Amino acid sequence: MKSQRSHHKPVNNELAQWLGEHIEQWKPHFPMIGVIAGVVLLGGIVYLIAFSGEDMSSAPSWQAYYAAYGEPKVEDALKNVAEGQKGTLAGRWAMLALGDQQLRQATQQLVQNPKLAKTTLEGAEKTLKEAEEGASDKALLARVHTSLAKVSESANKLDEARKYYALVLKDDPEGTFGKAAAKSIKRLEKGSDVPELLAWLDKQDLATRPKATGNPFDMGTQREPLPERPDLSIPGEMKLDGPSPFGPGAFDPSAHGIPLDLKGLPGLDKPKTEGPNTDTPETETPTTEKSKTKSPTVPKPVKPPVPTPVKPAEDKPAAEEKPEIKPEDK
Repeated sequence: MKSQRSHHKPVNNELAQWLGEHIEQWKPHFPMIGVIAGVVLLGGIVYLIAFSGEDMSSAPSWQAYYAAYGEPKVEDALKNVAEGQKGTLAGRWAMLALGDQQLRQATQQLVQNPKLAKTTLEGAEKTLKEAEEGASDKALLARVHTSLAKVSESANKLDEARKYYALVLKDDPEGTFGKAAAKSIKRLEKGSDVPELLAWLDKQDLATRPKATGNPFDMGTQREPLPERPDLSIPGEMKLDGPSPFGPGAFDPSAHGIPLDLKGLPGLDKPKTEGPNTDTPETETPTTEKSKTKSPTVPKPVKPPVPTPVKPAEDKPAAEEKPEIKPEDK
């Protein structure tokens, strides 16, 4: 039996045949097609750069903005960035940061010096309005309008404060600033105590602190004169032989009714013997002259007796014992 072999017929690929024919036809036009594709790609890149809101030249302005926070004097550095990069987005953010610092300084001055606080609030409002002018970024506008609302409320301009809070709510309805603005609007509708507080602060004459001299230990506090030296002298005549003005103490023998035994002390009089007590109290005779206080007698120093030296006994030879002579027995 012969094996049957299957024969495969070649398959004609119509797609490859079509591509080959058209490539041969368009082959002379390939350089022109490449040039057109490059022009379209370059035009797309230029369009993105021109109409994206920021060009590549804004990178140095952002570097200057972030570097300003590392300077010793941040306020001066932000002011330089805002003036040098005016009109750019980084310059507007620097202007916003500068206005926020002025607002924070003004809120601290409201309690210490209300008149100076008004001037600082005017400067903060001017700075924030410069940041708002020509801005289109919603995040920036929400921040600027929030700060302007706080400035207006601190300056007792409640109508302007409501207007700026409404703008914040419009720019950022679901964000953090929008929710905070909604709460502020409700608070102002209930009634604000800012007018009464500012009216009270205007009437206060607050003492200003003197400027510091530069000494590290001088904090600029108000210096007051030291009080006069107190009089520590004891009033009246000192009477040391009288009773204690504080009463008998716990270690005073007379407090317990025990008489002091003064016998044997040199130079002191012997104590007088007390007589029998009588029931009739003694009548005191009024005297016109003041009784003179007797000064206590000072005991004379007694010289101790000088001991007489005792001579040591001389050693004498012991007496020889004589032998006892016994009579002989007769």
